[in-house]
Amino acid sequence: MTDLGTLGGLNSYSFGINNLAQVVGFSETSTGEEHATLWTVASPPASPEEQIEVIIERIAGLVDEGVLNKGQGNALISKLENILWQLDKGNLHPVCNLLQAFTNQVQSLIDEGELPPAEGQPLIDEANAVRSQTCQ
Repeated sequence: MTDLGTLGGLNSYSFGINNLAQVVGFSETSTGEEHATLWTVASPPASPEEQIEVIIERIAGLVDEGVLNKGQGNALISKLENILWQLDKGNLHPVCNLLQAFTNQVQSLIDEGELPPAEGQPLIDEANAVRSQTCQ
């Protein structure tokens, strides 16, 4: 169960939830009036492994779209798969080094004009999010 809160009143009622974790229902205001309400329930943060899988999918998409060539995509994905393997083994030090190598390679592709910043920076940001979870 999750407390969805109210619009200042005592009660709220939910009637449905969709696959985006959006809940619909009614909520009371401080004057007792009921209003239709849409809540978005925050999902738990993704695990480092899940985040890496998302990055792999993004890179595969960039290869499919022709933004990256197969060699570039395979080199990046290979690093990410190695990160997954190291995470599975509990070896965090190599994970941190591989994440740095990955972000360096993506930045190099951006700097060389082979990867648009709008496509590359999110990859770097996502890798840095994994680093913040695993490399304390």
